[in-house]
Amino acid sequence: MNLFSIAKKKQTEKIVQDDSKGKIYELINRRRRQMLIHSIIYYRLDANIIDDTTFNVWGRELLDLQTKHPEISKIVPMYETFKNWDATTGFDLPMTNNHDIEVAKMLIKYEEDKR
Repeated sequence: MNLFSIAKKKQTEKIVQDDSKGKIYELINRRRRQMLIHSIIYYRLDANIIDDTTFNVWGRELLDLQTKHPEISKIVPMYETFKNWDATTGFDLPMTNNHDIEVAKMLIKYEEDKR
């Protein structure tokens, strides 16, 4: 692990230990994951398990959080992917990670099994 990685890890640990900042970190992380996974479901797997309104609400919330808390946003995973994202679409998000695709497939199956 290089010095930059160690410094970033320490910075992340410090922020996550602060309860309010830790909650913001977790929410940004959750919203990024949701935007990515639901984009995979919609654009790559041709399915839909949330409505457009939900996607738009989550996207606007993510933008708001990233704008209000840029120092936290920068250390949350997928910063580079979402730093210029405008929440209008998930079409341009990276949808090739096998783990993310499998998570998307599991969510689709889960929703189908609930019916």
